[in-house]
Amino acid sequence: RTATGYGSVTNVADLTLAELKQLDVGAKFSPAFVGERIPTLAEALRAMPPGISAMVHRKTGTTSNFVAVLRAENALSNTIIATDDYGFLIDMRQREPDSQLCYIGDGPLTASSLASLRNRRISNVSWNKSAATSDLVEQVHAYGLKIYLWSISTPEIETYRDLGVDGL
Repeated sequence: RTATGYGSVTNVADLTLAELKQLDVGAKFSPAFVGERIPTLAEALRAMPPGISAMVHRKTGTTSNFVAVLRAENALSNTIIATDDYGFLIDMRQREPDSQLCYIGDGPLTASSLASLRNRRISNVSWNKSAATSDLVEQVHAYGLKIYLWSISTPEIETYRDLGVDGL
């Protein structure tokens, strides 16, 4: 969405790491950012200031690769792994029982789905702002889960913060 350099390619999974490293991800934002490159997960984790947690949105890649990078960067304890792939989360829980996991979704959340997440120790949900209501936030919190919202623009921050969400 923000990179330039590969024309009609729309899925980064179709590119090699070398090709990804050629993309400019800053030019569309400002001339000051021209030449910014996509970091690897390891590079991004190393750039995090001490004491700051990261939420990593996993779109592709195996559980074993994620675990290897998080272990190598000593980042398992301060990284929330977020994905819409429920199977990946279950595998991640089995491989790393203490990992922080987040299910990404949209639309209504049922009591049974929240109970299932809680029972699997998936303690966070990242939800589209379009489904966010005070009732949804209360429901998620009643199950002991945290709720984060995505697709927030700056003018909306206070509105959603006032709903009691845990992060944006």
